[in-house]
Amino acid sequence: MGLKKRFFLAFFSFLVLIASSCSSPELKIQEEKLNASPDVNTNRSIEILLSGISSFSEYVLKENLRFHEFTFPGSDSLKHFMFFSKSGLTRITAYSDKRYPIAIKPTNYEHFTVFIFEYSTETKAKYAINKLRKVSLTLSKTKSENLWDSVDAFTKDFHFSSKSGGLICQKDKYVFSLVETCRETPLRGTWLEYEDIFMSFVLSENETTEILM
Repeated sequence: MGLKKRFFLAFFSFLVLIASSCSSPELKIQEEKLNASPDVNTNRSIEILLSGISSFSEYVLKENLRFHEFTFPGSDSLKHFMFFSKSGLTRITAYSDKRYPIAIKPTNYEHFTVFIFEYSTETKAKYAINKLRKVSLTLSKTKSENLWDSVDAFTKDFHFSSKSGGLICQKDKYVFSLVETCRETPLRGTWLEYEDIFMSFVLSENETTEILM
């Protein structure tokens, strides 16, 4: 798992984690120059961000869009949730294709399009992404040095649960988990192209992102 950087003109950066074993019209949210108070700026930034995630989901799913809100912990919790810090976690939502699966409630990671983890503060969200980053780096070292037997159970679970692929990023007080599978993308292109489309909805034009492959 090497380090790869994808730049959108350095302005500020946030972390993206990818745990993937699969192969791999751009729409952008324009940065707005706001002269209001910090709280107003923050709220406006969050509105733009969530609107971007909603717009991405509509772009991918169209009339088949389905929205979910989860209780955490709860009977509707997915195994995928266990890898995200519970400290400050206030809400989990997701989007999925209402055509899949057919006749049963979606219960697996691959049944969804994107997850949104909302934390009480940006600091809590950064803690969550840094925790995942450490797990990702541990997996990278394990693979390069053949130390699998020494890996803890949590890290092994993360590896096996994410083998089909995925992209995780943090911005403001949110952590986003873009679902990827070993099948074709929902938009028929490559998974790398799919990731770029997703990031174009999340990032402002002058931002940069760092990716762990």
